[in-house]
Amino acid sequence: MAKEMIAERIFDASRCRHYINEVTSVMHCHHYASLYTQLAVDAGDMFDGHKILNDTSEETFYPILKDYFNNNKITTVEDRVSIVEQYWAFTGMGKLIIKEITPKGGTAEMPFSHVDSGWIKKWGHREKPVNFIGCGYIAAVFASIFDLPIGSYQVIETQSIVANNEKSVFSIEKK
Repeated sequence: MAKEMIAERIFDASRCRHYINEVTSVMHCHHYASLYTQLAVDAGDMFDGHKILNDTSEETFYPILKDYFNNNKITTVEDRVSIVEQYWAFTGMGKLIIKEITPKGGTAEMPFSHVDSGWIKKWGHREKPVNFIGCGYIAAVFASIFDLPIGSYQVIETQSIVANNEKSVFSIEKK
């Protein structure tokens, strides 16, 4: 039986801050996430907004996941996978399923994504994926599960809900 995630959510009204397991957190809003994702897309050739969102997501989630594993003595791949799937859902980002996982890479699916949902509600479908935050999270997942540094994995969204696919599918490869 896989481990269940322990989450303590606290709101500090005096500072207007949310905390999840003592980490300052922003509660998810798919409308806001779709807006800054659109900003990254609109940046086009000025700067690589996709990479900025991807890298920021990876750099943000990696220490949170590593600390959670260490603080709660989560050591098996199966238990770590269970925790990262639960954490993604808990933060309101959607449903993540790690389908295949090895130190060399694997695959993941999102049958539901709040970023895609927000995008579709605001702008409709498009041909190219928009789940840059999800790609960064998945890169952090694989690196943290295998105790490797940030930047160890490349994640590519090969199918996307926003592109009218039934689910988003991600291919993960060790760099």
